[in-house]
Amino acid sequence: MTKNAVTIRLDGDEIPLESFAEAVSGWVDQLAALRSELKPNARIDWVVSDLKAGSAICTILGRPEEGTSTDDIEDVVSGYEDEWDAFKNGLPSRHSYDVQASTRKIASILNGRVTAIRTAVSGGKEIVISPQERVGAYKITKGFTSFGAVTGKVQTISTRYTHHFLLYDVDDDHKITCYLREGSEDIMREMWGKTAIVEGELYRDSKTGRVVTVRDITVVEAAPSHGGWRDAIGIAPGGANAINPEEAIRRARSG
Repeated sequence: MTKNAVTIRLDGDEIPLESFAEAVSGWVDQLAALRSELKPNARIDWVVSDLKAGSAICTILGRPEEGTSTDDIEDVVSGYEDEWDAFKNGLPSRHSYDVQASTRKIASILNGRVTAIRTAVSGGKEIVISPQERVGAYKITKGFTSFGAVTGKVQTISTRYTHHFLLYDVDDDHKITCYLREGSEDIMREMWGKTAIVEGELYRDSKTGRVVTVRDITVVEAAPSHGGWRDAIGIAPGGANAINPEEAIRRARSG
């Protein structure tokens, strides 16, 4: 089955028009943000294929325009499913701030009269969002970006939905999600388990200042080795003929 359809349904005895309109508006923003993030060169025409006003159910179908493949649409739809699954389970999203903000815009209509949001993609499971799950969803904070580099150990390379890998910072071991350009997967497989320098657009948490995401990556290279603890033996003061600490450190770093 081609994964190109998305359905959303609002539960409640009487669904306010403004709630339905807010959900659809957030839906449009969410799909646009996912396309921009996952398949920026794709052109997708989303059309309404089924609309049931009495039950507040709407299904849309993605159709590829010139230069876009059905695989592009499936990647966007898979990203949509992944985003809602993370939201339901209170997990950090792997997607951009704009995608997450749109998800929360949709979830904000759970106001008492709308008792649940149900969504599903073609061939996928139904995901039900309750008011309790909305409250418990992972919090996001709009941060700030800058161009720069981070260093850490490469782990968990994935091509599912998005081409990305996890980098664990050398200073405090916090996780950084790094998004690759398509076609870079082979290079990254060679870097798995190694300490690397990753250069690109850094997204920082506004409260902690720590880098949490790297996008538009321009460089991934192995970090130079500075030696292990055995190389630093002799740094502490020794006898009359011992080298000084500064020289010991210089030798350890230069290999």
